[in-house]
Amino acid sequence: MMLLLRFILLVMLWLSVFSNAVAQSPLDKDDRLNVAVTLHHHVISFSDLVRDLQKQTGVTMEVQRDIMDEKATVFVENKPAREVMEKLASVFLLRWERRKAGGYRLVPDADARKWERDFLALRERIADRLWLEWIQKGYRDVQRGRGWIEQRIEELSRREDRPREGGREEKELVPLTAERERLYTLLRWSGYLAAQVLGRSPLLMWARLKRGEIIVASTQPAPGELPLRIDAEVLQEILEGREQLPDPPSPQAHLVLALSEEWRWYGHAIFFDAPGAEYFEASAPELDVRVVLRFADEVVSERDFIRLLIPCDFVRPLTQHPLIKRWQVWQTPEESLLKEPALSTPFPVSRPEYPSLGIFGEVTDADLFCWFHTVTGIPVIMDGSRLVNRYVRPSTDTPARWLWEFTKAIDTTGRYLIRYEGGYVLARRKVYLDVRQREIPERLLSPIEAKVARGEPQTLDDYAQLAAQLSDKQVRVLPVPAGGFFSGIAFTSDIATRADLTNLWQGNVHMARFWASLSPVQKRTLWEGEPLAADSLSPTQKQMLLRILLGEERTDCLFDVSWESMQVEMTTEIVTLLLLRGRVERLITASTWEGSEEGSYSIEDDTVLKSLLDSPDLRSCRGTLVGVVIKSGGQEIAGRAFALRDEVLPPLDPPRCLWQETRSQSAKWSAEHDWVVHPRLFAALLNT
Repeated sequence: MMLLLRFILLVMLWLSVFSNAVAQSPLDKDDRLNVAVTLHHHVISFSDLVRDLQKQTGVTMEVQRDIMDEKATVFVENKPAREVMEKLASVFLLRWERRKAGGYRLVPDADARKWERDFLALRERIADRLWLEWIQKGYRDVQRGRGWIEQRIEELSRREDRPREGGREEKELVPLTAERERLYTLLRWSGYLAAQVLGRSPLLMWARLKRGEIIVASTQPAPGELPLRIDAEVLQEILEGREQLPDPPSPQAHLVLALSEEWRWYGHAIFFDAPGAEYFEASAPELDVRVVLRFADEVVSERDFIRLLIPCDFVRPLTQHPLIKRWQVWQTPEESLLKEPALSTPFPVSRPEYPSLGIFGEVTDADLFCWFHTVTGIPVIMDGSRLVNRYVRPSTDTPARWLWEFTKAIDTTGRYLIRYEGGYVLARRKVYLDVRQREIPERLLSPIEAKVARGEPQTLDDYAQLAAQLSDKQVRVLPVPAGGFFSGIAFTSDIATRADLTNLWQGNVHMARFWASLSPVQKRTLWEGEPLAADSLSPTQKQMLLRILLGEERTDCLFDVSWESMQVEMTTEIVTLLLLRGRVERLITASTWEGSEEGSYSIEDDTVLKSLLDSPDLRSCRGTLVGVVIKSGGQEIAGRAFALRDEVLPPLDPPRCLWQETRSQSAKWSAEHDWVVHPRLFAALLNT
């Protein structure tokens, strides 16, 4: 009871301090801030936004350095600068300081930032506890015998059915389901081997993984490697589907463990519908497990990911954190939002077309709120992001219902806290702290987008310089090859840009970083067609080569290749590039077809592709396919290709709503054509 009372008092004190800070705003008595401003920015950094405010008001303004790269989305028409500045501070927990020279400085609220740090630290401790319990208990469970675990699962399955038959609450199944899923994880060979290695010194091993180290274990450990034992039962599971094991029955084996860089926004679900679960999911890591088995005449490589489920007991401390309580107080309650008179008037019958997803275009929340502002005239201030919205919402009848849907989004990153205050809509993602870490700063994207706006080609150095400045979390939003029907034809991206980032897709990042690390002399050597000896590289450059091998599933090479036998080479080839050009420039393919050879694919064979090439949004241009290859003993063991266009094209014309017109054009074109592409096209596209 005492702890609960102390907690309530702390929350009340913090809210009191926050409300007093707002009430005593230094903006209140400055008549210069009564001037009306108009801001229309899909995504803009705080530094550029404050610069725009300064230009329109004539009042000197600046931003504290550590928040200059944070982003906002702002749609405001003829509103007093003071109101806009106050609403901006409310959304991001900031405050305005009066400077001696009469200007203002935008700074983070010190107390709020401390609470954010405490929240992130608490979440990290929870994640550590979750993984350490899995390592320790999992290892002991496996040691007791796999047969016992199978019996335990059967017992849990029988117990799970009883509460349903008795009509008891579904929440009683949560701990049983969590235990069963944990045991199923241990039954996989990846969980068995990982727990076996990490279980020797769990705290030490987990700390090493969190520092980004790669842990290697082996049946014949070299210096720096850990011992590994694979019994016949686990070996049979790894080689599942074989009638007999290859010789010898006890092969040499290597196990590689690392915290995965495969951060997937949409690939995982929280299985427990607990309040606050979304605050945890974006931070939950995956354990990347790779094993290489060496037999007398073959090598077998396997890979698996371990991602633990999150029990409600682990999530509950997050939901009780004062920072979360503060945002719950800040947002307009759902029932009040739906009853707000100003938001209850139906949308006009005659209104702009609702943003929709085109084949090669992207839709963002900024596009959706741009549509909302255009239709209703209601000013919008929200956290800015280039993240693509994969679940485009339908246009509902009223603004209130439309906003309410953003609080109930399917995907974690699309769930918003919505506040309606003084005629403004204020919105902030629930997982803003995670989105902020994954956002690529505008200062890094602007140079490439500016080149596209001028019609200039993008160079390998442009991509390399961008890759070298990205964090691993920022890399996870870059393009990946499209799956399913469009596999091999297009790339999907988690961010929307006015420039083609296909060359910097996630698989190319490490190679681009390697290129950025080379000296001018090393680059010139490769451009002139001479190989670069790996033994002459710096230790940092050698680590980059190892990362490239890991990224290309060439784990086996890590244990065979010596630096003396490895070298880096570059190849160049003149190709025809196909570019989708509308309001966005997008690389479609980097292949040339001069004719049809036996077993190859020809454009002339496919009328659909020919019609695609005749589309006004698609054109071909001259380009160079640059390949960077790693060889050992004369054989290629890894390589990446960069398709660079050489021809200068007319500049793009960015629309008012940055990406909406491109999507409309793409959707219109796709509706007029029957997309049935010849299967052999996949082999021809992006062949390198």
